[in-house]
Amino acid sequence: MNRSTLSWRLALAVWLASGALAACGGSDDDPAAEPPQAQSIPAEARATSAAFTAWAAARPADDNADPLRVDDFVPPESETDEPAPLR
Repeated sequence: MNRSTLSWRLALAVWLASGALAACGGSDDDPAAEPPQAQSIPAEARATSAAFTAWAAARPADDNADPLRVDDFVPPESETDEPAPLR
């Protein structure tokens, strides 16, 4: 093998390696995307403890749900309603 062939092979290997490494650098994440807006608890669920219990029970039980704002929420209380059973 002469020196010219070795140089071409080395140049080709470097070119292929740089192309393979460049292909690995991409990302599907969009850093400019804003996080989803937090939902508030609806007024109907704030009215009574029974309405709040029904609304909370209907919410999906997964970690992928949209965020929920609870900073200004005080759960409604009742002196007459029976406690809801745990599921």
